[in-house]
Amino acid sequence: QKLKEGIFKDGKEDGKWIYWIRNGQKKEEGTYKDGKREGLYISWFDDGQKKEEGTYKEGKEDGLLTTWYVNGQQMVEATYKDGEEDGLLTTWYVDGQKKEESTYKDGEKYGSSTSWYQNGQKKGEGAFNGGQKDGLWTDWYSNGQKWVEGTFKNGEENGKWTGWWENGQKFTEANFKDKKRDGLYASWHKNGQKKLEKTFKDGRENGYWASWDENGQKIEEGNYKNSKEDGNWTFWYSNGQKKRDGTFNNGKLISIECWDEDGNECECGFLSCK
Repeated sequence: QKLKEGIFKDGKEDGKWIYWIRNGQKKEEGTYKDGKREGLYISWFDDGQKKEEGTYKEGKEDGLLTTWYVNGQQMVEATYKDGEEDGLLTTWYVDGQKKEESTYKDGEKYGSSTSWYQNGQKKGEGAFNGGQKDGLWTDWYSNGQKWVEGTFKNGEENGKWTGWWENGQKFTEANFKDKKRDGLYASWHKNGQKKLEKTFKDGRENGYWASWDENGQKIEEGNYKNSKEDGNWTFWYSNGQKKRDGTFNNGKLISIECWDEDGNECECGFLSCK
């Protein structure tokens, strides 16, 4: 059984070459020059279904390159230049649903990029600059509900960012400046009740801090200075009764009072009354 056929020149593949598998089915076919792929090159799966087709120049992908799944569905279609992606690149799921569509330049993502879930719902959308996310980006859940939205600058979060639960309720809101959290940060429970509120400056916790449980009861409240507790801090039980009241200075506890769930003052333990 013939397995390959072609021409050698100076010990290197040169001209048309064909490869077969043992059942006689063609496996690969293409042209070589000085031992490197040159021009159209095609490969097949064992059942005869086309697997890949593309053009080469001096052994590197150059021009349109297409690949397929074994079921015949297109997998990838991309344009190359000197071995690197350059132009539109599109991918599909095995069932034919489009998976991603992005633009490349010199091997890096550049310009618009969109991805989809296998059910057809949009998954993500934004732009790249030099291979890094840049500008407004939006991601969605597979049910079509918006998941997160914000802006990038040189691949880093910059400006306002907002996130939502799958039910559409907001779960977080934050601001970034120079790659760091800056300003008010807030998060919410899935039922819409606020969960956390705190302030950042240059990536460090500074200022007011408070947290709540799912029923809206405040659990703790205080202030930070350079990411350390500072000033008065108060904690509550889920029934609303005050639990602890302490004073901090540069992260060190200065004084503290504690109460049990019935409001009786008690000796302070590690987390509550002893």
